[in-house]
Amino acid sequence: MKRILVILAVCLLLTACGNNSQTAPSETTTEPTVTGLYDPDSVIEQQTGGAVKVYRLESGEHIRLASVGGKVLVIGEDGTVTVLTGEQGETEAVLRIEAALTDFETAFDTADTGIAYYDKANNQIVRLNPNLKQSAVYALPETMQGTPAVSLGTQEIYYVTGQELRALNMQSGISRLIRNYSGEMSFTSVHFDGNILACRVSDGQAEARTVYISTKTGQILSEDQQVFELTSCGDAYFAMRLDGAVIQQIFGTLEGQPKSLDLNADWSHCVAALPLNGVIGYVAEEAGLELSFYDLETGRRTAAVDMPNVGDPVAWHSDGTYVWILGYENEQQVLYRWDVRKSAVQEDTVFTGDLYTYQTPNTEGLAQCQSRVEAMNEAYGVRIRIWEEAVKQTGGYTMTAEHQVEPINKMLDSLETVLARFPEKFLQTTVKAGWIRICLVRHIDGGLDSVQYWAEGDSYIALSLDADVQTAF
Repeated sequence: MKRILVILAVCLLLTACGNNSQTAPSETTTEPTVTGLYDPDSVIEQQTGGAVKVYRLESGEHIRLASVGGKVLVIGEDGTVTVLTGEQGETEAVLRIEAALTDFETAFDTADTGIAYYDKANNQIVRLNPNLKQSAVYALPETMQGTPAVSLGTQEIYYVTGQELRALNMQSGISRLIRNYSGEMSFTSVHFDGNILACRVSDGQAEARTVYISTKTGQILSEDQQVFELTSCGDAYFAMRLDGAVIQQIFGTLEGQPKSLDLNADWSHCVAALPLNGVIGYVAEEAGLELSFYDLETGRRTAAVDMPNVGDPVAWHSDGTYVWILGYENEQQVLYRWDVRKSAVQEDTVFTGDLYTYQTPNTEGLAQCQSRVEAMNEAYGVRIRIWEEAVKQTGGYTMTAEHQVEPINKMLDSLETVLARFPEKFLQTTVKAGWIRICLVRHIDGGLDSVQYWAEGDSYIALSLDADVQTAF
């Protein structure tokens, strides 16, 4: 578990209550006429060789997908849950739950054992068994603040009351203290089968921030504010993290070393399909949806499919066998089932590798950048500094070094365009003593894009990622 400190730092990763309530749950079930939503005449199924099947949904706006025991749940914005089963997409049941729909990331959970959701009207957690029949309800204290989080993995309900973060065990009915805190706290997501909570906290003294808390120990494992997406399945995870100008795609397991997936150059979006041990890269354009599946074990692209006339997906879900996609076709909501095995491709390119951080940078790539720097120094009569050399002499300014190779190369491109306009070694002859030293850094404190200063007889120009190189010269 200690490795989550590494995972989430780069990338990236409750007052005793009774477990039986007499309040009638706000969930109703209807047994509709058995009918299939599968469209056997779909053009997309024909175009994809049967890899993509189409299920045309009935009226209503649907916003989320889930699954329980091989059944697909299509969740509507009004709390309606349509349960589909079988190859024909037969509507087995329609549930109406009064869940806090805006908090589905924390207040709704599914597993092979059924469903758990927050009944806001009666302030209770409702559990349904694998047959989607009510099996239990758990009353929450009136002093609870905000919306709770629920995990069928840990069999616990997490909630905030007073200045305490607490956990209610569904089996024993015992509430335990996870940790005390000051200020305000709310849940944003639950990860690793309920073992880690992502919480938004504010103590009134600083901006609200996200912290990752162990539900077992109460320890704050990370406060990495650069992680903007985190998906987990069991002990596996996929995270998106902003490292300067670089979007890092990070994956791994809790006990393993994080690795990197590099799809930035090929796809505008990517989404995790961890039950299939993969990630989907996609582009949604006017002509349709283009998808590729990348296997995280081999790092290779193993499936690809084009879906003409399909817009940007509303929701994604993987049940371990298929990828389910909720989208639109001719303004009608449609559920697509992609069988990646039926659209297999064989390629040799590997898109996974080591994760580069400030502590463990791409030394080979930085060496190549340095070779380029030395050639530019010779050609233009300047002294360019990158990486740690760039922040050794800062003239009293506070600067952050850039360790990622891609932005360094982009800065060198811009700089070379400007330097090439001067006669050969012109800049060297214009300085009476010393050199013009150009420091390429990630950030300069104080909202500065560039600064000029003298130090030890040399003229310095520091340029950040946001600097207009042409203006600086």
